[in-house]
Amino acid sequence: MNMNNEEFERKMAFIVEQQAQFASDIQRLQESQAHTEQVVSQTAEVVGQLGEVVTRLANVTHVGFTGVNAKINALVDAQIRTEASFARTEADLARTEATVAQTTANLARAEKRLGRSEKRLARTEATVAQTTANLARAEKRLGRSEKRLAHTEATVAQTTANHARAEKRIARTEANVARTEKNVARTDESLRQLMAVVNAHLREQNG
Repeated sequence: MNMNNEEFERKMAFIVEQQAQFASDIQRLQESQAHTEQVVSQTAEVVGQLGEVVTRLANVTHVGFTGVNAKINALVDAQIRTEASFARTEADLARTEATVAQTTANLARAEKRLGRSEKRLARTEATVAQTTANLARAEKRLGRSEKRLAHTEATVAQTTANHARAEKRIARTEANVARTEKNVARTDESLRQLMAVVNAHLREQNG
């Protein structure tokens, strides 16, 4: 199947656009991963803080239960924050996974489209090669036809020249025939006159 330059350029523009979209998706994925890493780092920091709180709580337990309720509340708050941070991390991770899946699907579709475009381009190149070969053969045939035409024109020119010379010879022959006919006519007239004289002479002798 052939396609013109406009169709080919439009398809190539579409492929470039898809590649740009894929690059944008990759960039968003990298940004999301960076955000996830930041959240994980914050979570680790919170866990570290929680460990420190537990350590302080154990130390305080040895000397008494002064401020136990406040530290327990702080521990609960830290646990709540930790759980909230984990929840946010899981949500970010889910969004990241969804983005990766979408990007993978887009890449697969882009690769399929690129494969089809490459096949069409290959067919177009084959068609161009065939057309070029046909054009070369046509040029060879045209060259042979031009040579034959030149030979024919030379033959026609030679025939025309021969015809012109023949017409000149015919004209000279016709002129010679005309002169001969005039001479014959004069000769006939001379013969008639001579016969008339002879006849007259014979009549005179006979009379």
